[in-house]
Amino acid sequence: MENKKKKYNYGAIAKAAKPFMTFEQIFGREPIKEQIIDSIKSLNLKKTLILVSQFAAMEKNAAEYLKNSYLGSFSNILGINTEKNKDEVLFASQAILNLYKWLLAYGQESTLNEEIKEEDIFNTINLFLKVSDFLPKHIEPDDFLLQVLSFSKHTNLGNELARAFFIYSELSKQQELYKEKEFLDINSDFVNFYGYSIEQYLAVNFALLTLVLPQRVSFSTTWVKNKNEFFKNTELKHIAPKIIDDLSINITEAQKWASSTIDNSWNYLKLQELPLLKLNSDEFIPFNYDILSNGIFDGLYHRIRGCYPEKDRRFLTFFGRPFEKYIDLILKEAIQNSRFDYEYIEEFDYGTKSPSLSSDFYLRLNEDLIIIEAKGARPTVNSSINADKESIKKDLKKLFIDPIIQADKAYQNILNSSFSNKFKGVQNIYIISVNINNFPSVPSFYEEVDETLKESLSDKVKGYFNFSITDIEAMCYLISRKGKKPPIFKYLKNKFESSDIQSFTWFLEHSNIPIKRGIWINEQLYNSYKKIYEMSFENPEKSLMFLEKKLLKKK
Repeated sequence: MENKKKKYNYGAIAKAAKPFMTFEQIFGREPIKEQIIDSIKSLNLKKTLILVSQFAAMEKNAAEYLKNSYLGSFSNILGINTEKNKDEVLFASQAILNLYKWLLAYGQESTLNEEIKEEDIFNTINLFLKVSDFLPKHIEPDDFLLQVLSFSKHTNLGNELARAFFIYSELSKQQELYKEKEFLDINSDFVNFYGYSIEQYLAVNFALLTLVLPQRVSFSTTWVKNKNEFFKNTELKHIAPKIIDDLSINITEAQKWASSTIDNSWNYLKLQELPLLKLNSDEFIPFNYDILSNGIFDGLYHRIRGCYPEKDRRFLTFFGRPFEKYIDLILKEAIQNSRFDYEYIEEFDYGTKSPSLSSDFYLRLNEDLIIIEAKGARPTVNSSINADKESIKKDLKKLFIDPIIQADKAYQNILNSSFSNKFKGVQNIYIISVNINNFPSVPSFYEEVDETLKESLSDKVKGYFNFSITDIEAMCYLISRKGKKPPIFKYLKNKFESSDIQSFTWFLEHSNIPIKRGIWINEQLYNSYKKIYEMSFENPEKSLMFLEKKLLKKK
């Protein structure tokens, strides 16, 4: 392919990023680490953890008000100019999780016997800002970008819930969709291993998210929830406490984890696995929204994986099939609703003497062709959390480079087969490798991809991409839009030619192209809510009627 060397830039990322506030940025001096640790040892650990959990759930305006009140107190009393700090974020997600880690690593277990006072709020903000000064400052830009993009996924909760229900509890049950040897009954295995169903797990996890949705908080110990009380008026009251236990880590175990990972400010894998902190046998608090919402799709993937021994790779092999089927369905639904007459071609065998399979999906409109390779995989922990150079190289090859080369090679072979007429007249090809989570958009990695592919692809390839499942959902929405909208190829061309490094979803957002949930995904979301409400309430009809109007546009 023609490949002019592209110099990627950080413009789009810089535009989206906001610096988080630290003690040094306000007062001009770095705090002393030993003094911070001593102050953590002397505080009431449980009360402070409860307060931080409330900080994490504050809605934007309330957090902004608290920040300005804090800054104003120093501006008025000490005459410090805090104008420079106005655009800084106070309760950034990573900084919150980093504070949890410090509190757990250095705090001493305490009993909760006093209410939260105004001075506690002030002192905890002070501590929070001091701890934030010890987040890494001298780090390679691309390493930092890799970790921050791996940590901060651009997802939509409704899409995550609809996708989780449909892939894990619908497609994965339909044995007739799979060959005899590839089917794995993950739903039965999940029940046998955990004692509750995937649907029950999702219903409880989703309900728990209401605890951390942005809200005005009262800064009180009443924030603590009781596992036996939270679901007592629902049909899940008998199973929910067990699910909450399975999603919880006690303070002693959390302290061991925090101490062992205190030097890695990006490692929160244990909290993603166990997003609730158990204060005693019955009471718990949530860590934050990002950690808890991870359990809906990604976290459930790992929970299902946990049903099988470490060396048993059956789930890893099987999951690719319902993942592909989901992409197949949302593409077909998008094309069916499109104003353009796209031709859709599924995987086919173009071999004569021996089987030779095409790419997973093709989407054609006149001279333009999209080729999609679906791989139900994601970057490894060594890449995304540890920024290990060798692992990054392997993941980049596996998730991005190899699928693109594979798709182009299959296309060239088809042109030399008896199926060549399928692609007669094609002039412009865009190849997409789809993963569960895409490889983070980092300049040096994308330059490496370009360098590797520049001599490997045919001249008709005009662009190649590594998409997450979220990106594919966004693409399907664009395909399905009515009105005087251009074909999808225009957006792919513009994305590929842009030197701004960013995911496809971010590219659309920064190009002021609104992305909504497609009709079919809205239907699946309604079905998901219906299951949750029917599992949770005796009479869900009124709530479901409201959702029908909202999601299905029924009057």
